[in-house]
Amino acid sequence: MKLNKFLLYLLIVPALSFVSCSDYEDTEVTSPQADENALGANFTAATTSIVVHPDEDTYQLTLNRVNTKEAVSVPVTVKSCSEIDGVKFTDVPTVFLFAKGESKATVELRLSNKCKFQEVYKLTLSLGEGKDHPYASGTSSTVVSVSKDYAWVKIDQPVVLEAGWYGAGILAPLEFASDYEDEDGNQLFRIKALYSAAGTASTATGHLQFLLDENYDVAGMLSVGDAYNPEKINTGVVDKTTKAPYYMNVKSAEKTSEGAYVFTYDVFYYENNVVKDEVKGVTATLDYNIAGAMEE
Repeated sequence: MKLNKFLLYLLIVPALSFVSCSDYEDTEVTSPQADENALGANFTAATTSIVVHPDEDTYQLTLNRVNTKEAVSVPVTVKSCSEIDGVKFTDVPTVFLFAKGESKATVELRLSNKCKFQEVYKLTLSLGEGKDHPYASGTSSTVVSVSKDYAWVKIDQPVVLEAGWYGAGILAPLEFASDYEDEDGNQLFRIKALYSAAGTASTATGHLQFLLDENYDVAGMLSVGDAYNPEKINTGVVDKTTKAPYYMNVKSAEKTSEGAYVFTYDVFYYENNVVKDEVKGVTATLDYNIAGAMEE
């Protein structure tokens, strides 16, 4: 009896195997092929940040391509562009010109002389036909953020003790401007966005930007006309009722005999051009060895 069952099993298994093979045939999946004339034009990333030195007024944008056989021009569309007094903040590109054999094309654009120091402006560009190559990296559009500023390098994120308004210690980035040049040999530093670091500001503004001499003593506050006026620094905090921004009016900046840096300022906002809710004598104390950090 057992022998019969074994023989029956030997007959059934091959039959099942035959059915399986006939039902599931191997198929070959081919990769999509690009049109031989497809350029594969693309922007490197969906967002691009560009910082232009305050003493300069031009910057460059680059477009890439996969097919480099011929010299071609690739048109782009301006989807949006920040304006200053009704005028675009920058020249806008209409076309990128590729030389034969080149995979990158660059355009140079000029900023308006109305662009403000540390103000961020945006330009959105798009390829008219979108990406036409299945293996092209990058994107078919990009949002370019442009600002006139120095190249800031983070030193550390020490505690800044604020007293009089926020009333607590704040872990705020301490930075220096690597490309700042001063005829007196001073270096430019900043406590970046103090109240944003505290979590009370809606925007990353309100930098305490100050100059230190060769001995790392305070040489003064940075002043760039109306663009950065130490008497009216936007904190990024707004009044809950009026939504008006609070400002800092820096009265003094000094290095104490113990080596701490102390900034004293008033905080206020305007309502109908009248100062409101003024808090005087606010201090921000940075007890940190900047000289030691810079010389490491």
